[in-house]
Amino acid sequence: MWPGWTTTIGFGLVAAVAVAGCAPNASFTPGTKETPRTVTVSALDSLAFDPARIQVRAGETVRFVVTNEGVLEHEFAIGSREELQEHALTMTHGGMRTDTSTEIRVIPGQTKELVFTFGSATDIGYGCMVPGHFPAGMSGSFDILQ
Repeated sequence: MWPGWTTTIGFGLVAAVAVAGCAPNASFTPGTKETPRTVTVSALDSLAFDPARIQVRAGETVRFVVTNEGVLEHEFAIGSREELQEHALTMTHGGMRTDTSTEIRVIPGQTKELVFTFGSATDIGYGCMVPGHFPAGMSGSFDILQ
């Protein structure tokens, strides 16, 4: 998730996500609730997201357009470290959650949207909670610019 993170979830180990993607202090026009900024994300069967790091501004509304580029089912879930860990535990024990305001399930070949407004919290990221995907590193992070 975030550099330096490791924690035990079930029988697996959640590894820190590789930092890639957005350049520091990239220039963009922040989205609003009326006109969200669109960010496209690919969920890959290599158990990665492209991009793995996304810059947003505190208070910004972003419309994530997530495409499952592979043959495996994936999820795109946004949350704090604790929320994503809780979701991973639920999924590990056979629970499958439906689409909510912070997560979507994306079947192979499907494209779905999730609109999310960021607060000022910096401990937030995204991941795929399909069993085995998150522990294998299928996660990403947000750089939240104040």
